[in-house]
Amino acid sequence: MGDTVLQWLDRVRAAELDSILVRANGLEGKVLEIGGGTGSQAAALQRRGVDITSIEMAASNYRHARVFPMIEYDGVHIPFEDETFDTLFSSNVLEHVPHLDILQTEMMRVLKPKGRAIHVMPSHTWRLWSNVTHYVSLMQKLISFSGGVRVAEGSSSGASDPSQAASPSLASRLKRAVIPARHGERGNAFTEVFYFRPSWWRNHFEKAGWIVEDVSPVPLFYTGYMVLKGRLDLSSRRKLAGYFGSASTCFILSKSGNAGD
Repeated sequence: MGDTVLQWLDRVRAAELDSILVRANGLEGKVLEIGGGTGSQAAALQRRGVDITSIEMAASNYRHARVFPMIEYDGVHIPFEDETFDTLFSSNVLEHVPHLDILQTEMMRVLKPKGRAIHVMPSHTWRLWSNVTHYVSLMQKLISFSGGVRVAEGSSSGASDPSQAASPSLASRLKRAVIPARHGERGNAFTEVFYFRPSWWRNHFEKAGWIVEDVSPVPLFYTGYMVLKGRLDLSSRRKLAGYFGSASTCFILSKSGNAGD
């Protein structure tokens, strides 16, 4: 397949979205997507008739590739009135938020009393296999050496930062080659195997005041480096999830006091 990295990611996210919608029994009412990236998922949901608004930071690496109108925000304070939305949705976003407690409070604020929040995060098995395929990707790069160690194509690190365009030192390049980059805001590539566990996120959500209604793997296997990318179709990746674990986990939450409603 001739997909670019973004096109392949869009296909993966679309497949995940299908599974999530079944698990969540759809997205109800007025929906806010937090951290919309390119907006591909918001566009897909809108085509399904969902009343969706998407917010994203102006500094997003995906700003140049947007396919859906975004409302830009500072990454912490959600620019809407209290109790505006029936459903909140995010996909592979919360692990990147440094001030997560503040954002959790903001999400509580803009969600209606009987609303739900649906969050998808990379799993600990995704982190484990991404660490393994970091070295597979490195070997691929060495075999087709083209003048310098770079972030692997399809890496979870996203687009390169123009502010870091200057050539790194040899020591820095060797470090990046040997040690996988962390994906989120906590720990490192190896401790993220702990931080991405469903139990860690469940504990975090409950401390923030949410009721955790459901935690389930999204049945799709892939890694941060996607070393096989289009060589494995989505059907094969669904089967592999049964053997190697799912790449992401879906959490369905409600505000405190809604249990049993």
